[in-house]
Amino acid sequence: MATNYRILGKIEAERPCDCCGNKILKVAVVIDLEGVQVHYGRDCAGRLLYGCKSLANARKAEKAADAADYAAKMGRDNRLRRVSKDKNRANYLYAGTRRGLDGSFFAVKGSDVVRVDGKDEADVAFFLSEGFERV
Repeated sequence: MATNYRILGKIEAERPCDCCGNKILKVAVVIDLEGVQVHYGRDCAGRLLYGCKSLANARKAEKAADAADYAAKMGRDNRLRRVSKDKNRANYLYAGTRRGLDGSFFAVKGSDVVRVDGKDEADVAFFLSEGFERV
């Protein structure tokens, strides 16, 4: 059983299972397995995560993938909630994150503005990927 893995989510089965090669998958669980992204069917994912292939473990693996998808979506939604039309509101929303102002900066995209935590690389990368530009 692999010890260094992280469940990234699930996707519609568009490719064969990287574990067993099965081409008839309902769902593929995306796993970061020691730095390599693999797509396992839910049965093989259940075996990897819980030790043996069984329907119960397959369902647990699919639930874990659903939870990872939900967490990723909520993380994106929570960051986008900080976007405002004016700087005062952006400051207020940023203060709600309990982050310090040191190193933070404003970023704009059209008429939208957000205060970005410059010390948090993930925060900076997220807003730059969303099309915001540093002011």
